[in-house]
Amino acid sequence: MRKPTMRDRRQVLNRVTRYLDGTPLLDATAKQLDDWQLTLQEKSPQTVCTYTTHIQQFYVWALDEQLIVNDPARRLPKPKLRRRLPRPMDEDDMKRALNAARSLAIVTGSARIFVWLLLAGYCGLRAGEISRLKGSDFRRSEDGGAWLSVDGKGGYPRVVRVAPDLFVYVKPFLDKARRGPLFPTEKGAALSPNEVSKRTNAFLHDTVGIDDTFHSLRHRFATSLADLGADIRDVQAALGHASLNTTSLYLASNTRRGAASVDALAADLDGDLR
Repeated sequence: MRKPTMRDRRQVLNRVTRYLDGTPLLDATAKQLDDWQLTLQEKSPQTVCTYTTHIQQFYVWALDEQLIVNDPARRLPKPKLRRRLPRPMDEDDMKRALNAARSLAIVTGSARIFVWLLLAGYCGLRAGEISRLKGSDFRRSEDGGAWLSVDGKGGYPRVVRVAPDLFVYVKPFLDKARRGPLFPTEKGAALSPNEVSKRTNAFLHDTVGIDDTFHSLRHRFATSLADLGADIRDVQAALGHASLNTTSLYLASNTRRGAASVDALAADLDGDLR
């Protein structure tokens, strides 16, 4: 389990412990956990699912370790999540963001946000993956690009291609980092995922003036690959998804290319009606 996941699970367990008000977690009843879940009604369905999963995984572990006899969280319901529509960043907005980030780099002397935009929008990296990057993760190739070993979400490793035209902007950070964190804090530690996404989102909203978020860059990456004709399995591998269903949620290109095909099908309609 990753440190961020451990931290999040600990926070959820602490919330439940406070609610139980003296009852140890291992002694909690199904009724107490049901009542705790009802306190989450003002949370989003996704948050309720996340909290519930953390609790259920804890009791699965406790049962496996024979710390409890019955699992009190086994029947906790999870809200049904609506299928999310793909939300890739518009190409014009992508250009605006990159140009604004380059201008910011000239003024401040820091190209971090510019490189984060590139790594997310052109390599499909998550905020957490960017925050954990080390110099030792890159293997340079003879064509001027690189191959990046990514320890992805859920423990799924993958190798990501960094194109030569992009790697030229990453290289200064790599030369400075050597084998350490690519984007260190002032104390030399790796940035948190939240810091990467928060800074990028603030830049997109306040400086560029668009409503996109960091994650829309990954959607843009997936959509653009599909538009270039990449097989969906290759897009899945590039994104580091365990399930092809997850990848399909990212592909706005399915709608765009499907619309183009429908238009092409009807292109000779006037002639057919003559």
